[in-house]
Amino acid sequence: MVGNWNKRTILWYLTFTGNLISTIVMTNINIAIVGMVRQTSIFNNNELASECVSLSQVNKSNLISHSNNTNGNFSWNDAQQSTLLGSFSWLLWVTLVPGGMLSAKYGSKVIFGTANLMMSLLAFVMPVAAYEGLGTLIAVRVAQGMMDGLGNSCMHTIASKWIPENERSWFMATYVGGKSLAVVLAYPFFGWIIEVSRWENVFYLSGIIGVVWCMFWYCFMYDTPAQHKGIRRYELEYIESMVGLMNPDLSPHTPWIPILMSPQVWLNLLLCFTNVFALSFLLIYIPMYYTIIHGIDVQSSAILSGTTHIFRLIFAIGFSIYFDRLIAHETLSRTLVRKIATGCCTIGTGIALFIAGYSGCNFISAAIFITIAIASTGFCNSSFFATMVDIAPNFAGIIMAVASTFSTFAVLLLSSFVAWVIGDGDGQTVENWKVIFTVTAVISIVPGMLFIAFGSAKMQTWNYTTTATRTDEREECDERTPLVY
Repeated sequence: MVGNWNKRTILWYLTFTGNLISTIVMTNINIAIVGMVRQTSIFNNNELASECVSLSQVNKSNLISHSNNTNGNFSWNDAQQSTLLGSFSWLLWVTLVPGGMLSAKYGSKVIFGTANLMMSLLAFVMPVAAYEGLGTLIAVRVAQGMMDGLGNSCMHTIASKWIPENERSWFMATYVGGKSLAVVLAYPFFGWIIEVSRWENVFYLSGIIGVVWCMFWYCFMYDTPAQHKGIRRYELEYIESMVGLMNPDLSPHTPWIPILMSPQVWLNLLLCFTNVFALSFLLIYIPMYYTIIHGIDVQSSAILSGTTHIFRLIFAIGFSIYFDRLIAHETLSRTLVRKIATGCCTIGTGIALFIAGYSGCNFISAAIFITIAIASTGFCNSSFFATMVDIAPNFAGIIMAVASTFSTFAVLLLSSFVAWVIGDGDGQTVENWKVIFTVTAVISIVPGMLFIAFGSAKMQTWNYTTTATRTDEREECDERTPLVY
């Protein structure tokens, strides 16, 4: 049956699961850390876990079990935990641009596959590194981040070579969808693993899953349609006519000055920055927020934090199909579609975070608006993720690498900011978390408003060296071989 699928569908499943694997390896410590740290370290020996939940109530609700499984081995304070959680991104930026350039030169099969393989192998080292010391564990996390940086820009290189523009929102849902499903599956599962066995198994299982995926990737992935020996001729012709890459009119060199001077590129850099800041906050710190502020037990916090991301997955895939059809049927211009998606992604996320922060001890209100914020980030794959391919498909991987390099500092800024707020004497209080939510909301909203006012999805002139054979003419949609929805 697989032989009857068009090759873009197989590619979609490979990239979807690839992003799922990389996210599992990247985020496994967000849940494992609750089982790694001793109870007294989590609460800093305070009488109250927060204004909302007393420590006695927390213990009665089994927030932290007194078994060997969850009363962990390490005495790391709030600042040390925040530093560890943020260390993944410390040097990720170093390999982002080289990764984009390497994927353009040697192909995404080797670069993305090797990056995921190395991240998975390093997952096996995490327990040993933890027992060696916090510094050693941080070093391994930094190395994982550098490997992730190598593969981070490959989705845009793949999209620029394989995916027609009227299918890009759907394809870029592999990026958002894979990462969302990883959280949906991994957080509850890892929470359960910690409860029934040991936190070390979280890292071992992550590594095993990653290595198995790499076997499938190397067997079935091809860098370009022309390299695929099993592709049907009509699908190859359709892709080449709609994508139109690598013809003699294309620039053999990266036009760095036009790229760095382009207002549209900088708008997309800001959008990438704000998305990474907000999403990293939701991925890394919300499990801790639920546990400490609202007294939710470890497994329930993992389940709640994970399952809310299913709404992000639904929004990412559902609206990507809808937006692609709007573009394909010329119902709305491509630029207007990107602006609508951007507004929903950034402004929608920001408003929801602001309300969640002011929910105080109202757990239901906080959980509802955190879920809305997470769901709203699903619009981003139809926003700047696709826009970077729209404005310059020949250099999409490199632009994404630059954007990812820029946005890496969002994670560094976030971890430093959170450590400063909660480590400034008062610790993890409702008021301090309100500050974190509010600042994250503002950072989310402002770039979105700028893109709505000044953004565009039109192909930039520096994408080509001559005006001949422009692919702006590809407005007609050939539907001989649509991507399977």
